Amino acid sequence: MLLTLVDKDSFDYSEANHDVILEKQSSCVPLIGDLIKDGHGLSAFNVYRVEGRVFRSKPVRNGEDTDFSSVYLLVSTVSQN
Repeated sequence: MLLTLVDKDSFDYSEANHDVILEKQSSCVPLIGDLIKDGHGLSAFNVYRVEGRVFRSKPVRNGEDTDFSSVYLLVSTVSQN
């Protein structure tokens, strides 16, 4: 599933265009309140807190079951280095 981090203050539920902070594939979806670290260095990384989640799936034919294909994680910035 595709996880997309977006700023909670600029996300618009009715508008598909928004500023993406980070995208990555994962089988686990973080819970509200979880922290996400972006970056690999000890001195250069950003930390975001999950404030909300919006689950999306692609359209499928009638009668077909499908899992969610993407999740928008609405985040706030905890620290930037």
